[in-house]
Amino acid sequence: MGRITLFTMLFVVAGMSAIVQADERLTFGLGIGAPYSGVGVNVGLVSPKDLKFLSLGHVGGSGSGNGAWGGGVGWIRTDLFSSQPGKHGIGLYLGQITTKRSVEPGKDDVRGAYGVGLVYSYFLSGMGQPGLVLGLTPAVAEGGRYALWFQLGYQF
Repeated sequence: MGRITLFTMLFVVAGMSAIVQADERLTFGLGIGAPYSGVGVNVGLVSPKDLKFLSLGHVGGSGSGNGAWGGGVGWIRTDLFSSQPGKHGIGLYLGQITTKRSVEPGKDDVRGAYGVGLVYSYFLSGMGQPGLVLGLTPAVAEGGRYALWFQLGYQF
């Protein structure tokens, strides 16, 4: 991950802090799944009904050259279900889904493949409270690649 990407993420987080509405607060998450762009982190604005987030994470293998760093954005709403308000969320994720290898001869370059996914999240303590989050995201990426992400995370 380049320094420009890290600087851009920090700049966006600072900007998000400045535009927080009266019923919103800043939240941070750590975990695995689409809302974390693989294994990673997210920062978002949470209100009683929704979560808008930016994520940065790693997808693919654990060794050097076996995976890719990337990011994403998403929006999860919890007012679509009436059985347990604030616990069940559904939304969209746009960002890194999986990886792709370079097609150039002599290059062993792995990059992120970007796309879109439908996010389902279950907030064990409720979306506005710190706690564990479980979920599932079917997603499709460029070049016809697809993934089924399982989500396990913690929102602070």
